[in-house]
Amino acid sequence: MLALLMSVAALLLGAGLLNAGNGVFTTFLSVRMSLEGFPTEVTGLVMSAYYVGLAVGTRLCDRIINRVGHIRAFAAFVAVASATVLFASFFISPYVWGAMRGALGFCFAGLFMIVESWLNTRASVATRGRLFSSYMMLSYLSLGGGQLLLNLRDPHGNDFFLIGVLFYCLAALPVSLTSSTSPSPVRTSRLSFGALYGISPLGVLACIGSGLANSALYGMGPVYAHGSGFSLAETSYFMGAAVLSGLLLQYPIGRLSDRYDRRSVIVAVEFLSAAAAVGLVLLTGKDKLALVALVCVYGGFSFTLYPLGVSHANDFLDAKDAVKAAGGLILAWGLGASVGPLAASATMGALGPGGLFVFVAAVDILLALFALWRMTRRPSVPAQAKGVFAPRGGMTPVGAEAAKTQTVEAEPIA
Repeated sequence: MLALLMSVAALLLGAGLLNAGNGVFTTFLSVRMSLEGFPTEVTGLVMSAYYVGLAVGTRLCDRIINRVGHIRAFAAFVAVASATVLFASFFISPYVWGAMRGALGFCFAGLFMIVESWLNTRASVATRGRLFSSYMMLSYLSLGGGQLLLNLRDPHGNDFFLIGVLFYCLAALPVSLTSSTSPSPVRTSRLSFGALYGISPLGVLACIGSGLANSALYGMGPVYAHGSGFSLAETSYFMGAAVLSGLLLQYPIGRLSDRYDRRSVIVAVEFLSAAAAVGLVLLTGKDKLALVALVCVYGGFSFTLYPLGVSHANDFLDAKDAVKAAGGLILAWGLGASVGPLAASATMGALGPGGLFVFVAAVDILLALFALWRMTRRPSVPAQAKGVFAPRGGMTPVGAEAAKTQTVEAEPIA
């Protein structure tokens, strides 16, 4: 396994730099819009644009990659992302910044599609699960660690536009200079929403709900922290804690869902997430240490929802449909994510900063109630008939397909 990781070290380094840059730049932009006095609803619209671009990119970027190759496409996506951010730095405009966020989402869909398809090519059935788990751990760590870079400079200037571009450009170096074998063409496919919902209504809605809640936290969390009296440094710690906590409960929750009815685990996770969100609402603007602790609890549970939803859907799928379903479920997440920051910002506009966690608590409770209802409509799947839970395999359908391949064909990850 060590030899495999070393063979893709350049690729993992590039992905880590991309995530770190994206982490600090996303949080900076949300804080900057608050400092500029943008209405909360406008901030939500701008932050949502990234996920719209991401959803579009997952459907179109494979054509670009297959036409020019992985390395050239990676360089092209980095160039467009960097140029877009630099151009946006000349303006203080929600229209320009919204267009930039959409372009970044599209480019990052292509970039992560390249990384994930490359990893998939290098892995075997026996090593794919561990390789993608390592990749996702690196993604969480770099995305969470990137939040802490917000302390480096004054957010009122253009420094963080340049820092974002610096990370993007540095990410291109190891990928462009790697001697690793060029991957096979990217192939993505998906079942229709109607077919997926017919197979697993709860699986589809869990993915949509995960997109709604988690994108709202990513996009509007810094606005919540700023409105709760956090300094810039404290905002970075708040967001870093929220993201990094997503690592903590992935495997414990996954093991429970493999052993018991996944729907009961989803219900428990959603009610616990909602309880933490209610605590964040009640303590808004009060005890900062308690807010950081509660956002850790919220992130720890909330970030397990997507893999739980995918795993639950997979329990009812034929093996031949698993890959097609993976692409559809990640698209379901993307559609939810496109709406999350916008809906959360509208709630915050009406209720104040705590409206963010009013929104996510409502999403969590509604999904828990739906899961309880579904438990009355269909018997549970026997443990021996279940697929194996795996953390989210990637950020695009390519990584999701790799995770599904591992889930169907390989032994559980130790």
